[in-house]
Amino acid sequence: MRINLPHVEEINTTILFLHKEKDDLKKEIEMLRAQNEHLRRAENTLQESEARYRKLYHLLRLMADNLPDLVWAKDLEGNFLFVNKAICEKLLFTENIEEPFGKPDQYFFDRVRAMHPEIPDYHTFGKDCVVTDKQVIKTRQQGRFEEFGNVKGNFLYLDVSKAPIFDDSGNIIGTVGSGRDITQQKIMEAELEISEQQIKNLFEANLAGIYQTDIHGEIIACNRAFSNIFGYNSATEVMGLNAADLYLNKQDRIDFLSKINEKKFIKNYECQLVRKDGSVCWVLVNAVLENHKQIMGSIIDVTQLKESIKALEISELNYRRLFNCMTDAVYIMDEDGHFLDVNDGAVQMYGYSKAEIVGKTPAFLGEPGKNDLERTGESLRMAFQGVRQAFEWIGRRKNGETFPKEVIINKGTYFGRDVLIANGRDITERKNEEEGIRLLSSAAMRYMDFPFARIDFQMIAEDIRALSGASLVFLNLHDNDQENFTIKAIAGDHDLIEKARGLMGGSLINKFREIDELTRIAIKARSAYNKEDVHFPKSWKIPAEQEKLLIELFDVRRQLVITICNQGNTLGSIHFSFDKDNTLKNKELTEIFLNHIGSVLLRYQAEESVSAEKNLFISGPIVVVIRNNREEFPVEYVSPNIFIQFGYRQEDFRVGKIAYASLIHPEDKAGYEEKLKSNILNNIDFFEVEYRLKNAIGEFRWVNDIIIIVRDDQGNLKNIRGYLMDITSRKEDEEKLKIYSEGLQSLNATKDKFFSIIAHDLKNPFHSIMGFSELLHQEFDSYNDEERKGYIKNIWEASESTYRLVQNLLEWSRAQTGRMEYRPQLHDLSIVANETILVMKAQAEEKNIKLLTEIRYNSMAFFDENMIKTVVRNLLSNAVKFSSPGGAVKIDMQYTTYADQPYVVVKVTDNGTGISEENIEKLFKLDEKFVLSGTSGEKGTGLGLILCKELIHKNGGKIWVTSEEGKGSSFFFSLPRMYK
Repeated sequence: MRINLPHVEEINTTILFLHKEKDDLKKEIEMLRAQNEHLRRAENTLQESEARYRKLYHLLRLMADNLPDLVWAKDLEGNFLFVNKAICEKLLFTENIEEPFGKPDQYFFDRVRAMHPEIPDYHTFGKDCVVTDKQVIKTRQQGRFEEFGNVKGNFLYLDVSKAPIFDDSGNIIGTVGSGRDITQQKIMEAELEISEQQIKNLFEANLAGIYQTDIHGEIIACNRAFSNIFGYNSATEVMGLNAADLYLNKQDRIDFLSKINEKKFIKNYECQLVRKDGSVCWVLVNAVLENHKQIMGSIIDVTQLKESIKALEISELNYRRLFNCMTDAVYIMDEDGHFLDVNDGAVQMYGYSKAEIVGKTPAFLGEPGKNDLERTGESLRMAFQGVRQAFEWIGRRKNGETFPKEVIINKGTYFGRDVLIANGRDITERKNEEEGIRLLSSAAMRYMDFPFARIDFQMIAEDIRALSGASLVFLNLHDNDQENFTIKAIAGDHDLIEKARGLMGGSLINKFREIDELTRIAIKARSAYNKEDVHFPKSWKIPAEQEKLLIELFDVRRQLVITICNQGNTLGSIHFSFDKDNTLKNKELTEIFLNHIGSVLLRYQAEESVSAEKNLFISGPIVVVIRNNREEFPVEYVSPNIFIQFGYRQEDFRVGKIAYASLIHPEDKAGYEEKLKSNILNNIDFFEVEYRLKNAIGEFRWVNDIIIIVRDDQGNLKNIRGYLMDITSRKEDEEKLKIYSEGLQSLNATKDKFFSIIAHDLKNPFHSIMGFSELLHQEFDSYNDEERKGYIKNIWEASESTYRLVQNLLEWSRAQTGRMEYRPQLHDLSIVANETILVMKAQAEEKNIKLLTEIRYNSMAFFDENMIKTVVRNLLSNAVKFSSPGGAVKIDMQYTTYADQPYVVVKVTDNGTGISEENIEKLFKLDEKFVLSGTSGEKGTGLGLILCKELIHKNGGKIWVTSEEGKGSSFFFSLPRMYK
């Protein structure tokens, strides 16, 4: 029997109860003792081993937890077997380092994502972890991976190493891994890459040519700008060339090397270099000697600057010529009104020399007692504060002659000094025109009181003399046969006329005279002029000796006859006599006035013939029409001369073919009927109405209808009697007068604007140029290079601005005077747009503004190429001017149709400052002063858009604009696609 005894005491106790032989029992006891000892030694070994394991694990834990890197171990299912504190804190977000045991990393990633379900990208890390684990298990090889993603909203980039774990039999039982946070390193690498690219871009995009040579001068590196300066296609083509071969003068190369070896650098060295094609350019060289082995430097092509400075010298000369060739007087004054400089126009206008005028005040050039000097002084003060002043002034020439003058004063600069710039213009001619219009307007109404006012022929003659400026005027009435006339009035110096009466044997008024040869010519040609062998008509029967005395008395040098006509019939004539100091003025106004006098004479003839109504209404100009007050006003009687005046026959109305109301113009009919009914109702039995009446050939003629309401003895209306007179000529003259007046106002506004631009906007840039040039000339050595460059830049900007303004002025002037040739052809708008963008590129790059075109190739339209290039250049220039730095300007096009005709519409758009709605209406008007400064302070005159409008209209199109303040503007213009 076998008993399993756990220890010796139990064996000893059990032995008491066993019935076995003593020897066997002893043997077994010895054997059990030996086994027990072996177990005891094994237990000790195990305890020692467990102690060592705990010590090693504690050491491993200490080491792992103190590492900044993430450390972990996983079984084949991806569950954690070991993690350190770093991975718990940075990735698993658990404070208990024991929690991850037996769980996969996805468990923790899902828990973090669940914290912010509304943010999809809050935690995206972990998608690639399982993949790389499987790759290591599959390949049984160690691997290095990059794992990245968002961790609680912050980007994390890990450099991960993973390796398989094998047991003693070589089987994979899991994986072990470590991860290092390299997020900042990656960010720095990206920034470094961007920085390197920026440096490379700066090197390549720099406008200056940058280069590097070895000590012997061989070019080992350069940018594109360097190769462009010398006319090479690429930087590669330049490599290997020797810098010494680029110098025009070899001594310049020797001086360059000497200076750079001495100082180790050289600054703004100016010399001439040779391009690939053999042409020569001026450059500024800046360079540094690096370690006595290489030279790094830059060059700037200043050829254009050199040419600009030369052009500036020519511009200054041209400015002085322009200043002196202006016919108007231009004065430069200080704040107190003392003349600092005047042009030749002022010298010619006043007759004083320049030395006599300089230092004086405006009072010196004014007629004493005729100008408000106190008010003039106030205008000077306001102008110096920047408020443009305009007023009229009575000037006095050196010879004592006085004349009216218009003065415009603006603030400006003169050699760096704030001054007043005044423009004075002789307005004698304009005053004469204005006085003529005033006289004509008042006189025309004064003589229209037919038939109740007798005609004052003497007053008419005096008005004609005042309007024409003649020394002597004869007013004549012609007979029907145009063989004789009657002198109705003589106007001139009263004392001279009285003396003449004695020489002529009495007055010529109301005497019947035979028509002379000069008047016969005027009857055929409307006017006749004689300036040689002046004499009075032979029919006046003045003896030769008295005639000679008369010519001497009136100092007659020239004679002019203008006939007074109405519908081709000559009613009378005006005989003008001029002395040596006067000529006909306001000829057009005089002729309009004489047309009015034709209507007066018609009324006079009607008044004279009222006693012989039968003759008057048979062949005269007054047509009698008796109408009934029924609907459409049926005609009861019409005088026979209606055929002469309007082409109708009497029988046309008798048989009722024509209703009188149907002849009245539709626009005038309601007014005619309303006035007629109103006057009948209010017992107004005599009145006048003007309206348009259709004649037999369908033309509408203006008539003056003098209406008499005829009533019976009981006061009831019997009929309506009307006296019609054709006043079409008078109406046309009134319209001409209106158009003439409006045209005169527009012309004056145009002149004002033009001279304002010349007096202010054109001169100011020249003053800047002259001022900075003088400073550079006189103080050149006292300025450093940066200051000199600043002055040169200011001169260049002022020159460029002035050049563009003068270009626009010349083109506008040519358009206004009809000297601009219009040569339209089919052209491609895309070519015009691209060429103009190239021209404007430098201006746009200064403000970092992109110029874009979306006009496709072969977009054809019919236009004058030079004109439309001017338009596009002005619109692009304005768009760049009013765009903020970093903006964009785009030009595109679309097809459209107006009135069944094909057109293109070109659109220039910017995202700049925009224009208010009230100011949009001022953009294309010359008489509106609306000028804005650009976003970088660029100045303008407003003339460019007005020129654009002129040129677009010349090419058969229209121009308009849409804009919103703060958001930008779009300018549109249309052009025909084919010849119209």
